[in-house]
Amino acid sequence: MGARTLAGAIAALALVFGAAEGPVGALSPAQRCSGPAATTQAGRITLQPGLSARALKQTLTFGIHLFSCTAKVTGSSGYLKGTYTTPAPQTCAMLKPPHTMNVTLTVQWTSGSTSTLGLSLSFAANRVINISGNVTGGVFKGHAVSAQYSYRPVVNPNNKSFATACADTKAVGLGRISVIALNVFLTTAFRIA
Repeated sequence: MGARTLAGAIAALALVFGAAEGPVGALSPAQRCSGPAATTQAGRITLQPGLSARALKQTLTFGIHLFSCTAKVTGSSGYLKGTYTTPAPQTCAMLKPPHTMNVTLTVQWTSGSTSTLGLSLSFAANRVINISGNVTGGVFKGHAVSAQYSYRPVVNPNNKSFATACADTKAVGLGRISVIALNVFLTTAFRIA
């Protein structure tokens, strides 16, 4: 087979197997949400009663927007939501690497369909959360999930510093300074492979 014929055959195979978007043989993801931009807040994870130096069980409530999504079956956007209660009391150390938690969240797609996700959230250096897991129910069931978010802690009351909140050992009262939320920003596309 001549060099031109071989090159033509390879180019044809590359188009069939999606090599234009990745390595030879790679297929496009089932869903890829590339928005909002990293400069725009994607959502928030609230913490109740809030993280401080005093160990307390926390209830995390997730509300994260997914935009610029590629799969037509789900519409162009979705909303990642759910709640999780820590099995053990937590301090600010919960946000320090290499802390990982396993949560079940749901994506409500604009089409009205849903996807249930079993996710591992891994807190990494530089206030980053790496997400991995699988779709356990609904649209895209059986597919792998990955994403990365950066976060900025929200401290209450009076917008004190993260360090101040994480040194607070007060037992009760409205005067406790604590981290009450994490504002999250998408840094790597939310992908369902």
